[in-house]
Formats: sequence, C-alpha cells, structure tokens
Amino acid sequence: MLGPGASLAMSLIIFIYIWGSAAAYLIILGDCFTPVLTSILGAAWFTQRDFVILAASSLCILPLCFPRSLTALAGDLVV
Repeated sequence: MLGPGASLAMSLIIFIYIWGSAAAYLIILGDCFTPVLTSILGAAWFTQRDFVILAASSLCILPLCFPRSLTALAGDLVV
C-alpha cells in the first residue's frame, strides 16, 4: 500500500524481530538446560552453556529449517 520502500522497511523490521526472538530463545534454552545437565552429568565440556546451545540448535532447530512445508508436524490436522 505504501510502495516498495515501505515493504522493504517492514521486511527488514520483521527479519530483525525474528532474529532477536530466535537468539533470545536459544539463550533461555541454554540458561535452563545447563544447570540441569550439570546436576545430572557433572561439570564437563558438554554441560557448558555454549555447547548446550550449539547442540540444541543443531539437533532440534536446524532440522526444522530444511523441509519446504511443516505439514508433517501437523499430525491428524492435515486433510
């Protein structure tokens, strides 16, 4: 409605918002799982916050980026 300039500006704002949300999600994930893993497995290199964030993003989030659609996650809702 406001032209290609406004469209580009809104796309940039949405991209920055989503990027920040994803970063915050990974930080919260690392902050929550690090003490749990440390209490279960003890202090080791694989219970440090950086590795927990890397492992969670590689094993859980990265595979969700590859499919073209997420209809497989819908379960019985797909008609």
